[in-house]
Amino acid sequence: MSEVTLREADCDVCRRALQKRSITCDRIYQINNMSSLYLLCKKIHRITMFIAVILILIMSFTGTFMKFPFLLAYFGLFTIAQLTQWHSLFSPYFALTILIMLVTGVFMYLYPILKKEDSSKP
Repeated sequence: MSEVTLREADCDVCRRALQKRSITCDRIYQINNMSSLYLLCKKIHRITMFIAVILILIMSFTGTFMKFPFLLAYFGLFTIAQLTQWHSLFSPYFALTILIMLVTGVFMYLYPILKKEDSSKP
């Protein structure tokens, strides 16, 4: 990590930290980048959550009618072949959505732990 002078610091946070001589400017940018990544993960996680809700409704609808085909007599709009095709069509998107939520959720879970360990370093 390189030390920078007060004149080279281009933000108030850097200037205050450099005046206290507690942290280098590179370290502040690294923390800010990690916070930006956290906010991006949070936004992606929220969007995929809404997508997952829609896909869960579709998957549960088709799965219920595949499990209990006698219900098709009451709701005769679709055939079992159509429902199976839709269920197969949406399942990869559902799995991808859950995977994205898993990755972003793990990062959001680990972020406070990493930030806490990061702030304890001199």
